[in-house]
Amino acid sequence: MKGFVCESSWLCVHSSLTTFHVIPVHMTQSGARAACRENYTDLVTVYSDENNNELYNLTMKAGGGAGWLGLYRGQFSEKWSNGDPVTFSNLAGDCGTSSCCAVMKPDGSWESLQCTETKYFMCYGQVTGDNKAKPNYHLILESKTWYGAQRYCRGLYTDLVSIRDQQQNEEVKIKGLNSSMSFWIGLLRDDWQWTDGGNSVYRNWWSGEPWTSPSDCVILIGGKWMSWSCSSSYYPLCYCSIHVSAEALSWQEALDYCNEGNRAGILNIDSEAEQEEVESELRRRRVSAPLWVGLRQSQFFGFWIWTDGTAVFPYFNWDGGKPPEGPLSQHCGSVVPPDYRWRDMNCQARYRALCHIKCSP
Repeated sequence: MKGFVCESSWLCVHSSLTTFHVIPVHMTQSGARAACRENYTDLVTVYSDENNNELYNLTMKAGGGAGWLGLYRGQFSEKWSNGDPVTFSNLAGDCGTSSCCAVMKPDGSWESLQCTETKYFMCYGQVTGDNKAKPNYHLILESKTWYGAQRYCRGLYTDLVSIRDQQQNEEVKIKGLNSSMSFWIGLLRDDWQWTDGGNSVYRNWWSGEPWTSPSDCVILIGGKWMSWSCSSSYYPLCYCSIHVSAEALSWQEALDYCNEGNRAGILNIDSEAEQEEVESELRRRRVSAPLWVGLRQSQFFGFWIWTDGTAVFPYFNWDGGKPPEGPLSQHCGSVVPPDYRWRDMNCQARYRALCHIKCSP
């Protein structure tokens, strides 16, 4: 499936553009990280309950019982649940060496609380594919921990609310006037980071977790997470994702490049889930320039197709909502940050390429 084939099905699982793999050999966390980077992309970054469940099932099938995740203790930092950069913060107080989560008080100020306290919370909903549309806010008058609130918002809306500036802070404050009590927003402050630089703020700790140092690495066990000594030995849980070329290429050169070595063709994007994975990977890599994908316009008929011959339908993500049309259109397609829309480009222009890759079984 697009170069991601689980040849030994009990050792790996396919998830859109990503495959998860377990290496059935006990290793320390540093050894696990090295093995994943040699054979795949890296130790896993977990973004959702779905990811977590797939990885848990892998550990059970492999008989290991537990496996290393890519999470490790680093520096304390603030992060939004949805991965937005923290450009505005109004956080007061701290939780010492523990993780903190933010509530908004009725006056619009923020306070740090233990994430395991139970509070009302504010979700937001975003129109799919339209990052410029104004979000809809939803105050939920149910008491949950921050982690439970995150899971609820992601299940029914988009996520816990993030706040980018004072104006949005006022909007959320006004929406929260139905509550005389403080409520969770999407800000988490903790000292956990992912080995691949991923920005996931998904957490699934067992009760009482995480412990303090020297429990500085994380294992998945029984479907939840425990902090553990990095020198212990468990199975590595790895992932394999898309490849980004180091060099800028013309579109034809990108097409050839993506069919060489362990690469399995220039990238096609067939669904919203795949588009989201592409965006997440490019944000993680901090790629800011356009990248070639497998979009090509027929110069004779004028319609757009993927390089494998499939139609650009039903899913598409064209800038402006519709495909470029001749005679003024360029004939090759790219993904362009920061909104990650698809745009036509001169085929001789030089950009980095997005490729599918083959992974070890």
